[in-house]
Amino acid sequence: MGGSIKLDRQDNLIRVCSRYNFEMESNPKTAAEARERGHKLGSWDGFDTPILDVGLGKWFILTNDGRKVPSGPPMFLI
Repeated sequence: MGGSIKLDRQDNLIRVCSRYNFEMESNPKTAAEARERGHKLGSWDGFDTPILDVGLGKWFILTNDGRKVPSGPPMFLI
């Protein structure tokens, strides 16, 4: 919930189920895990933050033309 419509760009949007979205917003542990996975960004984070595709177990950078480009994990996890 919340945020800014100006941030609704393809390189800043991921689809999640309503349960996970609720947990990210209400459970501090889930929110911390979501930040580590790139699923929840701070307002200071760039759109080039890698995200973890949990189903594939791989990291990607989202592009503004709707693609996801293979990447490594974010530097803070290395």
